Amino acid sequence: MGGVRHIVAALSALGFSVQYAPTLGISWSELPRYVAKSINLALCYVGFSVSPSGREAVSAGRAAFLSCAYDVVTDWRDFDPHYQAVYNGLLRATVDGRLADLAMSLYSQEVEGTVRNDGLERGVVAFEFITRLMGSFDHYAAHFDAGEIGTMSQIADDILDLEDDIQSGDLNCLTTARRGEHLELFLATCDEAQMARLFPHGRVIQVVFGRARLRAQELLSQWRTEADLGSDVLATPAVLSSRKNAQIPHTSHTAA
Repeated sequence: MGGVRHIVAALSALGFSVQYAPTLGISWSELPRYVAKSINLALCYVGFSVSPSGREAVSAGRAAFLSCAYDVVTDWRDFDPHYQAVYNGLLRATVDGRLADLAMSLYSQEVEGTVRNDGLERGVVAFEFITRLMGSFDHYAAHFDAGEIGTMSQIADDILDLEDDIQSGDLNCLTTARRGEHLELFLATCDEAQMARLFPHGRVIQVVFGRARLRAQELLSQWRTEADLGSDVLATPAVLSSRKNAQIPHTSHTAA
């Protein structure tokens, strides 16, 4: 049954991605990466299901597409005001107003450089957005710390995207002075048993967290060696934030 849910989520993400590709101005050269990103996210988001419901799988695909679209209008389109309006309209057409406001609020915080906790608040908002859309947020809020899950998810994402984010100057908690603290917290919190408890229907997301754990251990070892040698190859580079200078009207928020 788990395999069926993953297929349903992937097809849902594919359908939304193809439908709205022209709206997002996706070029032929961007299309393979855009579709692959949306489908990969859908396979991960199935892990946020709390039942074998096909409805949750379809919603996981929709959430994955909206997360992918968020990355398009922020990272790929560099916070272009035109695409801000496009994304806002797309949200209003596909989710309820509360979730649309949540996503656009985070968008505004990214533009202004005010995302809290070294950017990890992005994960908190994204997890709430995704699980509310899927209908599983109340379960996580009742039985776990939903904010912590979102934070750990963002740390995992930052671990796996570190080199790319350094190259592009994107926000990443591991380019801050608290990078070691973030990694140690991640390793202490996200062991294999805990991931199985949190995401019993999510083999793919468990694998992703496993990859992040291995990379976190490598980074900590590397940084400690550099500290012993009196050097710091990955010394917290200033995040190149052209977004802070972008002239984008403040709106009242995202998805990942």
